[in-house]
Amino acid sequence: MLTENNFHHHNGGSVVSQHRIHYAPYQHPSYSGKSTQQQNDVQIPKIDLHQAVRTNDVSSIIRIHSRLRQQPTVADTCLLDSNGHTPLYTAIANGRLAMVDLLLHLGHNPYCISVARESALNVAIGYGRLDIIDYLLSRGFPVDYAGFENKTPLERAIECNQGLVVVTLLKHGVDWRHYDEQRKTGDTSLIEWALAHEHPQVLGVLIDLYGDDESVFNQIGML
Repeated sequence: MLTENNFHHHNGGSVVSQHRIHYAPYQHPSYSGKSTQQQNDVQIPKIDLHQAVRTNDVSSIIRIHSRLRQQPTVADTCLLDSNGHTPLYTAIANGRLAMVDLLLHLGHNPYCISVARESALNVAIGYGRLDIIDYLLSRGFPVDYAGFENKTPLERAIECNQGLVVVTLLKHGVDWRHYDEQRKTGDTSLIEWALAHEHPQVLGVLIDLYGDDESVFNQIGML
């Protein structure tokens, strides 16, 4: 289970956990918690970690992380780019599933991948990265975990009109009834949204999963 304290290996073992605290992306790149003199005493890696992720430069990524373990005071500088995004965010934005897997194994935090404290799952939904979404959920990332502005993955998917993402979330057990109960006045229900935006596959999954629930079946039939 990918909890905030425990990121699991894809084959059931634990992810590399050395110095995981160094990779908590909560500070701006200019902040290191050290004095200017202390920063000058540290040799910052010359290779940009974000660029290495974008170009699938695995050897550079491993080399940078080796340096970070030896000199953790440079970690903040390497983690956040000028937009306040971590390398994991960059990997998702560029659709690099293999890089996402590698970074998680190296201890990157999937629960906060930007200064806005957005989650890896919500970012993947925003970019429509179905393979990464399925990967995260299959590895145990909580399907209802709220990210930036306290939005759940289902809310984010509906906001982005991502029908196939909603299907994936439903198959992974998202609490869609809670979404219906908590929606604001005037907002459509999940079923109403699926009909209005022509996502029949969402209705199909709801029938497959909840067809025995008369209230669900009737709601679909009456709309």
